[in-house]
Amino acid sequence: MSGNLLDMEEATLAPRKPLSEWTGIKQIQLPPARMMSDQQIESLLQGVIELLQAFNLMSAFHSYVPVRKQYHAIREYWNQDVPFLKYSVHYLSYCDRNQKKCPLGNEHCQCAFLEGYLAKSLRLEENDIEDFDSLDWENNPRYRSDPGWDDLDF
Repeated sequence: MSGNLLDMEEATLAPRKPLSEWTGIKQIQLPPARMMSDQQIESLLQGVIELLQAFNLMSAFHSYVPVRKQYHAIREYWNQDVPFLKYSVHYLSYCDRNQKKCPLGNEHCQCAFLEGYLAKSLRLEENDIEDFDSLDWENNPRYRSDPGWDDLDF
């Protein structure tokens, strides 16, 4: 299967279960971030990401998020319903639109980031679209991409 329409069809028709059921790993089996060192979190996060990839599931963030917070978000949303896809990819969600309870905290909330990004983008006039410097991508740490797993070519 290829092409967006077929990908959407597969996602619509695919069986859905909680991620914990697909993987056979219960949320309780993933230790809370507060119980691990940064090195342990990085190692476990890499393994979890490889496991997710085996199920055609991707975890991506729109802005820089520290590894500890990435792991925390994945663990918090471990029981979300996800489709079993053979040919296309499903991106996991870590947002329930309640920014006050975001597992990434206010500083790294992806919903807040997208709201700000879209609001700023919509204010641009047609002839300003080519002037991406006005968005100050390179100098704003919020737009900086972590040179970690979310930049990998899956």
